[in-house]
Amino acid sequence: MPRLIDRARRERELAEAVWRVVLRDGVPAVSVRTVAAEAGLSAGSLRHVFATQAELLEVALELIHETVRERVLGIPVEITGLDRALRIAAELLPLDPTRAAELQVQLSLSTLAFTQEKLRRVRDEADLAVRAGCRQMIEHATSPASPPAARLDRETQALHALLDGLAVHLLRGPHLVSPEAALTVVREHLHRLSPVSASSGETPQ
Repeated sequence: MPRLIDRARRERELAEAVWRVVLRDGVPAVSVRTVAAEAGLSAGSLRHVFATQAELLEVALELIHETVRERVLGIPVEITGLDRALRIAAELLPLDPTRAAELQVQLSLSTLAFTQEKLRRVRDEADLAVRAGCRQMIEHATSPASPPAARLDRETQALHALLDGLAVHLLRGPHLVSPEAALTVVREHLHRLSPVSASSGETPQ
């Protein structure tokens, strides 16, 4: 068990070293040699964990998605309804430097997924996870009367597209949207789906 724990820790350290290389020098700079140097290891030591650049990139991308998933799962269970939906959105959007860096690396690596099958698998699995998160957000926001299945599917797709667009705008800078404004957009979008506000004509706050 300790050996497995040590390997998992080393994989995470190396994946984070990939992130730093990508953020500083771009994806083309990622290699066994440059990542080993970034992590303070010899290339030979790194190859005991990852033999190729492709393996490094795959695990680096997987770690981003796992990190986001852990944050979403860490939302306290007592937070419910619209508040929970907004907390999920906050974990999916680059609202601070840490999450912005994660998204920058994710987008950089995802471009390679068009030509690298293993990265495409990781990217597609992450897309499905975000889509599932969007569905949960709508269900929380509209509880206890969730939309009919067909409408829920359409609204899930729309929310996914909205979050993706806001994420890219946030990454590009506050001249497009601020973190506060992005959350307001999501809040108002979800509020409009609420059967209570729809039936009462209530205006989102």
